[in-house]
Amino acid sequence: MTGGGVIKITRVAEWGFSIDSRAWSGENTGNFRAEARKIEGLAVVDLIENTASCRLLLIPIKDGSIQVHSNGSWGCRISMPKDVFIDGQYIRAEKDPRETPSLLSVGIFTDTKNDKLFRELVGDHYAQFVASANVYIYSNDRDNRGAKVLSTWVRGAANKRASIIMYNRAGLMWAAYVAPEKNGTLRVHYFTNVPEDKDKRPKTIVEWQQTFMDN
Repeated sequence: MTGGGVIKITRVAEWGFSIDSRAWSGENTGNFRAEARKIEGLAVVDLIENTASCRLLLIPIKDGSIQVHSNGSWGCRISMPKDVFIDGQYIRAEKDPRETPSLLSVGIFTDTKNDKLFRELVGDHYAQFVASANVYIYSNDRDNRGAKVLSTWVRGAANKRASIIMYNRAGLMWAAYVAPEKNGTLRVHYFTNVPEDKDKRPKTIVEWQQTFMDN
């Protein structure tokens, strides 16, 4: 998952309990520890260790989950890594209860037809494109192919984990992603279902990959 959080509750007593939390967004992560006190069915954290006045309110929900609110407008925001938030609904689980994300669920594709075509094109590399779609923006089609172009990257690692996807109404697709090899060097992986473009990448992708390397 590209973003989320985990809260572990321990040392539960009549007056309160301890919290160990980890929240992340892309490769930006934060680990936090605090003591919560019970007040009229709710729980309040007055201060998270090693933060600047970050306070939390924990509200138990009837379904067994916990809704967490922070004073994110100032105290928590300046204490946590960029784009990392502890706020949200937490469900009791041994593993992440959310469905496995797809390029359809994160908004890269808007219909199942294109998502299916793309899966068939990139095969086992599909997960790499999902993992890099932490943040995305629309870019220009410099090849005039009538294509929608989306550039994506991982928060905290935009210079080494990113991708670009181009596709048009005719079902033509071009895509690439960059990721580190085992030795740490970056490699660009390129895919297309257009035969004449197998060995000649579109200008849009060539310009994108020059951000990382000449390959």
